[in-house]
Amino acid sequence: MSDKYFAAPLEEEIQWYLDSRGIGGRPKPPLWRTPNPPEEVDGQPVRFNPKAVDRVTKTIGCLKHTKGRWAGKPLELSATQIAYIIAPLFGWQVWSELAGRWIRLRREVFIEMPRKGAKSTLASAIAMDMAFGDGEGGAEVIIGAASRDQAKACFQPLHDLATYSPLLQKAGVKTVTNEIRQSKTSSVIRVVSSRGELAHGTKPHASICDELHVHKDGVLLEALESGSG
Repeated sequence: MSDKYFAAPLEEEIQWYLDSRGIGGRPKPPLWRTPNPPEEVDGQPVRFNPKAVDRVTKTIGCLKHTKGRWAGKPLELSATQIAYIIAPLFGWQVWSELAGRWIRLRREVFIEMPRKGAKSTLASAIAMDMAFGDGEGGAEVIIGAASRDQAKACFQPLHDLATYSPLLQKAGVKTVTNEIRQSKTSSVIRVVSSRGELAHGTKPHASICDELHVHKDGVLLEALESGSG
């Protein structure tokens, strides 16, 4: 990646979003950040949609912390998480002639966070939004883990959010065996630890590969990427 993205300033649109929403705190820039989007892709216009970011932050804000001194309190995204993860991922859109609507510009994202940075909680919250808040009927969201033990660790935050968040309970989101399901939309979140656990022809609405650095190879990641294509 070009050095121009090293600790580069935020895009004007995202800085405007933070200011207009009264999001306090100074975002801490990562070593590398997502490049600025082009003005168009394949001749189709690109835009920043603040309402799309609002939807995600509102949904995540309705979830509850489940452990420690914050247990029972709403999840509150930091300025850094919104500026460098949520807004760039969900806010930028491109017009799709095929779909006849605006769709997310960025379909893949690589996120690095330090230890004790609530990575699992954030990943679980994004998974919940993609499965049950993105307006996709029958959405399947898959989280790929490096081992069965890690799969259990990934599933626990999902289970806790589904159990202790009134919003999810009201929406009929429940833990069923080793999955999180919503019966009325047939949407589901599953955690898998091997390619063999993926159903043949799986086409997930979204997939998350947790703790990528501890995976022994890229087999599961490649399977998730090919399914999401």
